[in-house]
Amino acid sequence: MVKKVQIHRNKKIIILGTSVITVVLILVIGYLVTHKENTAIQAENGMKFQGFIEAQEIEVSAQDILNRETRPVQLKIVRKLDIDEYDKIAGTGKYDYLSWSYYEAFITYDYSIDEATEESIILSQFGNEEWQTQGDPLLSVDHEYVIFLIQNKETDGYWEAFRGRHSIYDVVKEEQGEYLYKRGVSLPIPNNSKANTMVSGTVITTNPENPVIYSQKITTKDFVDLIKSKIK
Repeated sequence: MVKKVQIHRNKKIIILGTSVITVVLILVIGYLVTHKENTAIQAENGMKFQGFIEAQEIEVSAQDILNRETRPVQLKIVRKLDIDEYDKIAGTGKYDYLSWSYYEAFITYDYSIDEATEESIILSQFGNEEWQTQGDPLLSVDHEYVIFLIQNKETDGYWEAFRGRHSIYDVVKEEQGEYLYKRGVSLPIPNNSKANTMVSGTVITTNPENPVIYSQKITTKDFVDLIKSKIK
């Protein structure tokens, strides 16, 4: 015969258990609110710079850049792609943001064919908000650059600067006119016209902790002459 046994509940245990649950709920809610605020702050201000990527850089010479089949263009960075958009780029995944940054860029002039153009491309750059190559901070949205482009993979359809910063000029508008500030190695300018050797530049970049050290300051005409001499 089954005998019903009445269970006497301990009020102290019930009160204690309720208190523990309340504390846990407060902690969980507090964590979620804090996490949401931190995420919002990170999304608004960007990730904090942690340091430089420890990697052996391949030595690049001026001839390496000039002899390689590249596509020299002038372009403007329209926007930086969000992490969730990486999956839409063939050959990349969401975890690529650990090493790379991707941008929507608009080509305004193609120096390889000496023609103005209106072409939208996806541009990749090694590094991100937290970790970057020294002397190669992230490209700035709404800024213009002249870059020796190569297509990363024809099937992927996105582009990158050949040898990274060594193929990038910052377009800088000054009172005297428009100049190109060369990152990385300097390139030989025909007849040495208006070529200036530079120790450093005054252009504001995306990361004051990782300033660009420029090697040259030239005019657009100097660059055009350089490309013409390369094609010959």
